[in-house]
Amino acid sequence: MFPRAFRVARIAGIDVRVDPTWIIIVALVVWSFFAQFSVARPGGVALVMAAWAALGFFASLLGHELAHAVEAKSRGMRVRSITLFLFGGVTEITSETKRARDEFAVAAIGPYSSIVFAAVLGLITAGLDQWVPAAAAVSDVTGTLAWINLALAVFNLIPGAPLDGGRVLRAGLWALTRDRYRSARWAAVTGQAVAVGLWSLAAWQVLEHPERLINAAWLGFIGWFLWNAAANERRSANTLQSLEGIPAAALTRAATRPRTHEATPLGVVDGHLRSARESFLIVEADDHTIVGVVGQASVDTVPVVDRGFRVVRDVMTPLQDLPRASVGGPLLDVVRLLQEYPAIVLHDDTDLIAVTGREEADALIRSLQAAPR
Repeated sequence: MFPRAFRVARIAGIDVRVDPTWIIIVALVVWSFFAQFSVARPGGVALVMAAWAALGFFASLLGHELAHAVEAKSRGMRVRSITLFLFGGVTEITSETKRARDEFAVAAIGPYSSIVFAAVLGLITAGLDQWVPAAAAVSDVTGTLAWINLALAVFNLIPGAPLDGGRVLRAGLWALTRDRYRSARWAAVTGQAVAVGLWSLAAWQVLEHPERLINAAWLGFIGWFLWNAAANERRSANTLQSLEGIPAAALTRAATRPRTHEATPLGVVDGHLRSARESFLIVEADDHTIVGVVGQASVDTVPVVDRGFRVVRDVMTPLQDLPRASVGGPLLDVVRLLQEYPAIVLHDDTDLIAVTGREEADALIRSLQAAPR
């Protein structure tokens, strides 16, 4: 989802990543806090307060996303990472919820955690104001963060995907209709309605209050993000519904994956991967049995000057280390696995049938969607 993001921490077994666009929001948040605090305090003090407020703001965002991630893991879902980016944070969950109540719990825990943060910060602020009046600067920061967390909770509860409120709505509709895909589409439509509302508010601000141009631009950007994210959720729901009832065996009829020998120099494989734009190659032994796969990321671990002397077997992923799925199982399960892994082994009991990847799955999905109904 965020190919340029890089890992900065690992909390509770979950990678925390930062997208380069996050730097923009950091600068905006610090500037906004500084402008607020500098009204009543010297510039140096206001800058320190702004820095601490920004740190607390992003800690609140991270806590909100960690709540989603921990709740999802507790309910047996696979969580890839938490990523902070321009519009806040997102928890990447690579497995689908099986029940509406799980969907509700994972969605609702985020706003709930923000309300808890707001309450705790509010109590700290009240205590400082009452018992430590000399710490007015600290209470200003905690008070501001309390209101921000409350606003974050309220905004996220707006009933439109991809906001948490949209996921709560989807869970409720799913429980009522027993149709998870139609519920997802309805939640996405409401999300796009929210985007239209933000655009309308931005246009009103430009027309009635030209001095609020920056606020209007920010509302427009948020609306644009919500519109596109909701549209992606609609497409995802349609795609997943089109795979219902289709066995994983359908993937064995997809295009044949290119192969290479385990003794092939890495320089040759590197050139082939780049020219053919393949994510990985199947690796064979002398007897033509499949022994593993090799991708660009593995090749890149070897310096360019050494790739003429090192061979594929040195860096390949052995077959036994790849996830496995039965050809008789649902295609949906394979597609979800391929969101997390670049390649999987399809097998029939103990016999290997094929090694397949995201390209084959994408090609099959396109053909299914293009087929007349």
